[in-house]
Amino acid sequence: MIELKNICRKFKDFEMSDISLNIKKGEYHVLVGPSGAGKTLLLNLIAGFVKPDSGNIILNGVDITNLLPQNRNVSYLFQDLALFPHLSVEENVAFPLKIRKMKKLDIAAQVKKYLEFTDVLHLKDRRISKLSGGEKQRVALARNLITESGILMLDEPFSAIDTQLRLSLKKLLKKISDYGVTIIHVTH
Repeated sequence: MIELKNICRKFKDFEMSDISLNIKKGEYHVLVGPSGAGKTLLLNLIAGFVKPDSGNIILNGVDITNLLPQNRNVSYLFQDLALFPHLSVEENVAFPLKIRKMKKLDIAAQVKKYLEFTDVLHLKDRRISKLSGGEKQRVALARNLITESGILMLDEPFSAIDTQLRLSLKKLLKKISDYGVTIIHVTH
């Protein structure tokens, strides 16, 4: 499903060289390492936010190395979640489908499906600023899942939450993985 072939990327004070990785459909991979090791860079390369100096990124047999981020069928949950504070939960989750110009009825059905899946349907009318950290995580996951890309990349998803909430979110990620979504999870 995702294959990295001899990826190299050099910056002034950091170099990632000859990275190869093969992730099959439905697998859950955790990339572990200290801060500054290049874990987030690897996600950014797969997402297309950063171009490799050399090497190839293959998704479902297609070389996506030179595709723009919006043309790659991957989902990226940023460490800061990147939710829109001026929108409701429902509007945040619907956003990826609205920019794809889907029909309103189809969007509404998908939003309901993924808010139920992540156990936050009861929060659909709330503003993001009125949510707890765990609720925000679940909304961000719903917004990523709604694209149905089949690939979910997580950058430090547990960095700012307490132990009890971490356990709850681990169960949700297991549920997502069991659903057949390929997950790449970055953590230190």
